[in-house]
Order: sequence, then structure tokens, then C-alpha cells
Amino acid sequence: MLTSQAPKDQTYVATVNAAGAATITVVPGFKPWLIRQVSIDMPTAPAGAVCVVRKRGQLVTPMIAAGDVAAGDPPITLYQGEPMTIEWTGCTPNTQGQALVIYEMLEYG
Repeated sequence: MLTSQAPKDQTYVATVNAAGAATITVVPGFKPWLIRQVSIDMPTAPAGAVCVVRKRGQLVTPMIAAGDVAAGDPPITLYQGEPMTIEWTGCTPNTQGQALVIYEMLEYG
């Protein structure tokens, strides 16, 4: 059985490359994470820019590139070494995007 600890949060930053893309990769350590919320912020993202959240490359949800929140049931469970990515495309090179990930660390027991 898995039990959860008190919620934690982690902030990540990515810089848009010359192709207009930026990616943040979230990978838990030895304990699984239960992702409760992903909040993104790139206020200078142009109209038409896109942001998506993926788990192991599979689409979880699209988001508004300039700023949005993905939350609600069901939460996303990430196991050791399992990546979740936050990917922006169509953005202005050298700008930065931020993501706040709110999660609970899971314990076996």
C-alpha cells in the first residue's frame, strides 16, 4: 500500500532555444511522487505558442503557454526514473518559462 506525505513543491526554469522550444523534465528520486498540480508561467509567450504536459511521452494535458494551471483528479503518479515533461513550442528564443510542481512523496507500507 502507498501512503502520502505532506505536499511539497518544486520550481523549475527552462530557457527557450533557437528553435522556439523549451522543456522541463521532472523525474522523482527513489520514492514515487503523486503530482497534484502543475502551474506554468511564460508571460512573454506569443499568441500561438503551445505548452503540453507529458508522462513518458504521452500527452497528459495541453496548457495555455503564457500561464496556466493543470490540477484535479486523477493526479499523476510518477515512479522512480519515470519522466514527466513540460514542453513549450512556438516561443521567442532566449525567454524563460517557469513551472511550479506541487506533489506528495509516496511511501510504501
